[in-house]
Amino acid sequence: MLLKDELKIWAAALNAFNGKNYELALELFGRMDKSATISTNMGLLCAAMGHHEKALRHFTDATTRDSYLTISYFQRGVSHFLLERYRPASRDFKRAWLSLRGNHEINYEQLGLKFRLFASEVLFNLGLSRIRMERMDKGLEYLEKARLLTMIEDHDVIEDVIRQKGEGYTVFSIAPGVLYWPSDNKLMGIETKDFMGKATLIAATDLDDLTTGFSGLQLRRQRNLNRQSKAVVARRVTLFSVSEVAPRRSTDDQERADEGLRLP
Repeated sequence: MLLKDELKIWAAALNAFNGKNYELALELFGRMDKSATISTNMGLLCAAMGHHEKALRHFTDATTRDSYLTISYFQRGVSHFLLERYRPASRDFKRAWLSLRGNHEINYEQLGLKFRLFASEVLFNLGLSRIRMERMDKGLEYLEKARLLTMIEDHDVIEDVIRQKGEGYTVFSIAPGVLYWPSDNKLMGIETKDFMGKATLIAATDLDDLTTGFSGLQLRRQRNLNRQSKAVVARRVTLFSVSEVAPRRSTDDQERADEGLRLP
């Protein structure tokens, strides 16, 4: 596809997105030449609309095209977690941790995704996944490592989660509606919007709460978790259809599966 034609589709997708026509934006991305960036955008759109099964396929395509794309491992883990598939979620968060390669954060803004991913958020998600797998000691160990790597005020909530042993909380995620976009220079003349986002921590008393929306989160009885981010406590949000949770494996099986993904 010619660059000019590609930019026209980008512009149309941006207009559709700004007009809250998310299905059209998704369809427009599907017309473009496949890349890790496009697949990630499609995954993020599907996840934000509550279509986590579709999101998983797009994130998998993204990681196949770019095995170092940490954010796609991270978000695939989020979708697995929200589908209550805690083992694959744990594996994805561990892959995300390893692909950080010792960095405490990755700033994706220069690549067009206005978002910073922190190592503490990856470890937090990994710890919470292990707790859901009934491996409390290991889960709390990862949460403590996450606490030691906190870098911004938003992460103060991790101490609360440790005290509660993860009860009632779910994972950090890219805020709904944060996507990759070309630079303003490339989309000259197109009205732009600030899509800067931070990871959003959703704390739910009901683990069936899965759907997120583009106006923040579609919630009932919500409150801010902290002063800086727009993290929220979700009492109940609904995903209309959830696939059956993957069969459980024994602890020994899980240890063998994790053997090549050890944290330091």
